Amino acid sequence: MNVHDIPPAKSPRRHSKRTRDPSRPFSRLIAGSTVVEAIGVLSILTIVGSVMGPAVHQQVRDAERKSEAKTAAT
Repeated sequence: MNVHDIPPAKSPRRHSKRTRDPSRPFSRLIAGSTVVEAIGVLSILTIVGSVMGPAVHQQVRDAERKSEAKTAAT
């Protein structure tokens, strides 16, 4: 029996490669859907805040004017 007749021993796999899900091509890029959801919620809150902010400030100004008018009347 010659040395070349012996089949090479299979080297053990260091890390098993999972089969990639074709529906999620960025599964490695995106750590988890929770991160994406958190970013989405924050962006929605930012948009809502930028829209609601001036209206809230106007209400605060109106309330201050009313209270100043009441104190001036007394």
